[in-house]
Amino acid sequence: MTALSNQAQLKQAARSQVRKRNRAAQVLEFIVFTLPLLIFLGILYGAVLWNFYVSMCNWVSTAANYTFTGFKWYVYEFNQARFWTDVANNLRWLILGVLPTATAAIFLSYLLELAPFPGV
Repeated sequence: MTALSNQAQLKQAARSQVRKRNRAAQVLEFIVFTLPLLIFLGILYGAVLWNFYVSMCNWVSTAANYTFTGFKWYVYEFNQARFWTDVANNLRWLILGVLPTATAAIFLSYLLELAPFPGV
């Protein structure tokens, strides 16, 4: 009877060790995949926020001038006729160039997925 209970205790201890190792592996995987993602997102959104802040400053040339001016440059830009021409050109490029190309690529990849290949 005691041999069976000792065997059951050993099995239970082995299962506990496996669970601990699995948990440690899960934590390690989480760190390995999440840490680089967080670093990337920090750099990406940090750069976006920095650019937004700098766009609200009074830079006239290449010399840094961090005097806060608010939306002064945005108002100036929106009042330029060339800005709206550039917006229209970008929308044309999107509609006539990027969207058809992406649509054709997705359609062709779908057809390739459906095509039977001999020997596969």
